[in-house]
This record gives sequence, structure tokens and C-alpha cells, in this order.
Amino acid sequence: MTGMNPHVRDLWVTALRSDDYRQGRHHLTTLREDGPRFCCLGVLCEVARLDGVELTVEDGENVRYYDGEENYPPPAVLRWAGLPNRNPEVDLGHGRRGLSVLNDERGWTFAQIADAVEEQL
Repeated sequence: MTGMNPHVRDLWVTALRSDDYRQGRHHLTTLREDGPRFCCLGVLCEVARLDGVELTVEDGENVRYYDGEENYPPPAVLRWAGLPNRNPEVDLGHGRRGLSVLNDERGWTFAQIADAVEEQL
């Protein structure tokens, strides 16, 4: 498959634009007393679970593991989504950046990331 699965893209973009996920940084899912916080790629993992992708999900002390991964989606999610690598890149007009960089370091909102995913992946 070349390019992201359009069905998955639509599910992911809808989830990012919903109020169902609170944005976090640096881990797919950070577990906090006031509820989980998700990186944009953590939202993708949660959408995969809801769509029936079989993943081993374990909650550690402060993070959630998906098939043992805490920072990037595991291979099962990448195959389901049709993504070529664990940190999909988008073109910013002056270079390409991975979505985790935009989420964690650039402070992009889920709405901004959803727009980039919808337009470029």
C-alpha cells in the first residue's frame, strides 16, 4: 500500500478534532491523576484499538505501552494505518518535520496536526 489508508486518516483526523483526547507531550500516552494525555501518535494508537487492531496495552506507572512501545506507534498500528515509518512527516514549506516534533517541540494543537494529516498524508 502506498500512502496512508484513507479510512484510517479520516478516523484519526476526526479523533484529533474531537474533545475526547487531551493533548500531552513526549509519550504516546502519559498517565496522570487527572486523566490520560495523548501525543497525536497516541491518539492514532487509541483509534487503532477502537477499530479492532489487536494490541497488547499495558499501563505503567506514568505511561501506557502499546505492544511494548511508549514513544512511537508499534508495527501493527503502522501496518493498519498504511504509514511507512513511525513518525510520519509533513512538509512545512521550509522542510519536513515528523508529527511528534510538531506535537512535542513546536506546540502544534491537535487541530493543526489534523489539518496537516488531512492535507498531506
